[in-house]
Amino acid sequence: MNRGFTIVELSVVLLIAFLLAFMAITSFSRFSTNALIDQTKSDILTALTDARGKTLASKGNDIYGVHFETSKIVRFKGSSYATSSSDNVIYPIDSRVTIEHITLSGGGSNVTFARLTGVASKTGTIVISIVGDRTRRATTTISSSGIIE
Repeated sequence: MNRGFTIVELSVVLLIAFLLAFMAITSFSRFSTNALIDQTKSDILTALTDARGKTLASKGNDIYGVHFETSKIVRFKGSSYATSSSDNVIYPIDSRVTIEHITLSGGGSNVTFARLTGVASKTGTIVISIVGDRTRRATTTISSSGIIE
């Protein structure tokens, strides 16, 4: 009687191992891209909520806003965005994520908030997606009352 494994048995075991590895890698990839989208949307919400909150609190008797670019989101102080301001808070966007659309009323890529009311200067949506896979996307909506979803 021979003891050991045949080539067929080894092949079946290797095939099962490869299938399990493939399924694990696919699941991890999906999890990773979902985490990238979630993190970027969280950064957008944080920047907008922080700008609105600081404006409503009249911090420094100023208004605050958010500027959107494909590679970063910037919370700024004042009525307009200045690239070199030391008050800017930058939220970098991972290179695997892109801002697909910035659709704000009146155009542009800046939103500011009114003191005392928190009303947004522009309404609209910001759509982000994974580079090369537009099926994985998230949308942030800014309403006229300044509510951010």
